[in-house]
Amino acid sequence: MGHPTYRVWKNEAGMNGKLVDRLWYRPNGDTGLARSLDGSVRGLVIGWLRLSVAALMVAGLFAILVAFARSLAAQGFVGEEYFKVSLVGHVTFSLTVWSLSFAGVLWTLAAARTSTPSSLAVGWISLWLSSAGAVLMAGATAVGWGNPLLVDYVPTLEHPVFAVGLGVFFLGTGLCAVNFLVALRHRIVSSPVDVKALGAGAVAYLSAMLVLVLAFGVEGGMDWPTATWGTGHLLQVTNSATMAAAWIILLGGELPKRARTVLSWAVLFYLLPVISVPLFYLLPGPLRMGPVGTITWTGLTVPTFGVWLVVGVAMVRRRRSPSPRLVPLFVSMLLFAVGGYAALMGLEGDSKITAHYHGTVGAVTVALMGIAYCLLPDLKIRLWMPSLARFQPLLYGGGLLLLIAGLFWASNYGGQRKAFEAFAQNSSILGPMGLFGLGALLTVVGGLTFVLGVGVSLLAKGLTPLQAPSSDSDTLQEDRQRIRSEQLR
Repeated sequence: MGHPTYRVWKNEAGMNGKLVDRLWYRPNGDTGLARSLDGSVRGLVIGWLRLSVAALMVAGLFAILVAFARSLAAQGFVGEEYFKVSLVGHVTFSLTVWSLSFAGVLWTLAAARTSTPSSLAVGWISLWLSSAGAVLMAGATAVGWGNPLLVDYVPTLEHPVFAVGLGVFFLGTGLCAVNFLVALRHRIVSSPVDVKALGAGAVAYLSAMLVLVLAFGVEGGMDWPTATWGTGHLLQVTNSATMAAAWIILLGGELPKRARTVLSWAVLFYLLPVISVPLFYLLPGPLRMGPVGTITWTGLTVPTFGVWLVVGVAMVRRRRSPSPRLVPLFVSMLLFAVGGYAALMGLEGDSKITAHYHGTVGAVTVALMGIAYCLLPDLKIRLWMPSLARFQPLLYGGGLLLLIAGLFWASNYGGQRKAFEAFAQNSSILGPMGLFGLGALLTVVGGLTFVLGVGVSLLAKGLTPLQAPSSDSDTLQEDRQRIRSEQLR
């Protein structure tokens, strides 16, 4: 039994009988994220959620350091080396630790939702390993240990502590993925579409780890950029499949049979790079990086765009009153479209690439933020600052859109990515960088709002639970009196 849905009929206030929720995200909404979770599974889900929110906080701190290092005032005492170290920390925790930790949340929940047993012992071991790895990476980056390698997707520091941390984190998340897939091995075909998408993401993650093993298993081993080219691409398949599942969950409600069929086929397409990329690492000779990128791009973009279309059409056709869950859904889908458009304009090594991945990665982040807001009431955790949660996705997403516009504009004036160059040293990009700075500020404020709201809720002593009202009739009576009082004013 869950908490009752808190509702008030607006027709008593002369508002055409539309339903609104007393709480933005209803304690017993139709997301289906948490159905009768027992205490041990609930604790495991909360643990993964804490790790993911902490990772987003660390990513934000390093983002501030990166922006500060590129200011003219800071370049007198902040060296280029620490700028690159901070960039490694930002990308690692925003692109890898945050997304994969939240995938751990959804993988754990998906097994519980479909009533399939998964090993709690393995679940806790995977969480503790991932947490330990994240702590090691954060510590090494904060101190500035090692030479930064700014490779795409999986940048790293050449230091044993960071390397061990990354390996332990990958191992822990891999155990979580295996635990999820083993639990669903007999029910994946009959599972809901969002669970199928999560399953495809878990398989893609394991394929990414297999590629990493194959890369270092060849005679002499591969260098880090080559070894992580396939791994990084497959991790983006995991992130895209996770985002697709989040879109379907945020949409809510029952989809028509034809839509479910289209989504199932789209999700199946995620397996194209999962199967193909490891084969390239088994071929003799140098790695064919071009075909790896092309196949991964196709196997990532086509299914995600298919889900984007189906969910978008369903969202437009819904005749019921708008749900607040649609706000992060809309912002995420808009960011994905903008990031895709930036890619179509050509990726030539300038700041268009940065604009592209801030759009696509930002889309993943906003979708997962929306899931976090939906999930807290199901976990019986009261959200801190609930009024701000209504606007937080708009603030964060709007900031990202301005940031992307600034980066895209700067690329027309020679703005480079990963460059340690003070904005004021290139007068032609002062305008674009001003827009970038405003967007970055709004994004940081939006991210801070999320981290404070959800993070404080998760870390509050005793995890003060939501209390159900004594009865629906009492709740409705209070709402009627409040509405009538507002009408008389």
